[in-house]
Amino acid sequence: MPLLRYLAILGDRKLRKDGPDAFAETVFRDAPADLEACRDREVLDLMWQGHFFHVASGNDSFINDCRLIASDWGEAARPGSAPIRFLHGEADRIVPLSPAQSFAKEMGSNLTIVKNAGHSLPFSHWPQLLDALREQR
Repeated sequence: MPLLRYLAILGDRKLRKDGPDAFAETVFRDAPADLEACRDREVLDLMWQGHFFHVASGNDSFINDCRLIASDWGEAARPGSAPIRFLHGEADRIVPLSPAQSFAKEMGSNLTIVKNAGHSLPFSHWPQLLDALREQR
């Protein structure tokens, strides 16, 4: 926790100091698909607003988000009567493909990999997202 808190504080300070125009490079530095998506000012604004709440709320919200992600919530997400399909951006550098594949397998679900998409998949590749979610007949 102390290291996570320290990193959260550093991240808060950097995002506040650099502002929205530096957001994509700060967060998506090695993710070409996400950097490309953030060239669209509307996508950049959505991503900034969506992530900045951590900074605006103080670093505890970021730490709690990390704790939630790291918690064992898979059991609560087990499919009921409806199947679950997972989508993953092939070029996502924040969430590697291997853990996404493992989680989908653990859940007994299909994983659709969206080519050239990154972490910002819902904004940058929304037609492919809708295609992947469309009911197969």
